[in-house]
Amino acid sequence: MWEHSGRFLTAIGPLVHVRYRCVDLEAGEVEPPPVAGVMLIDTGADITGIDNAIPEAMGLVPLRFMPVAGVNNAPEDYPVYRMGIDISGVRHGERETVTFNAHVVGTPASAEGYSGLLGRDSPQHLKFIYDGRTSTYRLQLQAPVEDLMSSRNGPVDRKERRRKARKLDKRRRKPRR
Repeated sequence: MWEHSGRFLTAIGPLVHVRYRCVDLEAGEVEPPPVAGVMLIDTGADITGIDNAIPEAMGLVPLRFMPVAGVNNAPEDYPVYRMGIDISGVRHGERETVTFNAHVVGTPASAEGYSGLLGRDSPQHLKFIYDGRTSTYRLQLQAPVEDLMSSRNGPVDRKERRRKARKLDKRRRKPRR
C-alpha cells in the first residue's frame, strides 16, 4: 500500500506536490517537459481543475468545453484537457510515485498559490484519510494504477480535437442576444 503522509496541511487544506505531464502524443511529437505544481485536495470539488496556464504552456488542446460553477458563481464554460498527474509519496522509507491520466478542467489561477484542485473524480483509486487530532493526512493507493479515462472516451485524434476546440471557442466568443 503506497501512502503519502504529511503535515503539509495548511489553513486552506491538505496540499500535495505533483508533476503534470502531456499524454496522447502522436508519432513524431516531442513531449514537453513535465510541470511541477502543488494541488489542494478538495473533497468538496466534483471535478479536478488546474491553472489553465499549465496545459496552455504545454501546448495541449482542449478536448471540449464544460460549464463549471464555483461556490457563488454562475456557470461558465472552461476547457477540459486530458493529461497525466504524478503524486510522489513515501512507502517503507522509499519514495514512490502514483501516476494516472485524467480529464482536468482549465481554470483561472488560484489566489492562494496552488496550481490545482484534486477533486473527487480523480483519482478514484486513492483513499484520503484525515486525522483532525494530529492535523495529518494520508493518501493510500487502493488498486493498481490505470488510465482513468481510457474506457470512457477511447483514443482521440489530436487534429480532430483541435478542430472541435476552435469551433467551440468561436461559439463562446459570439455575442449573445
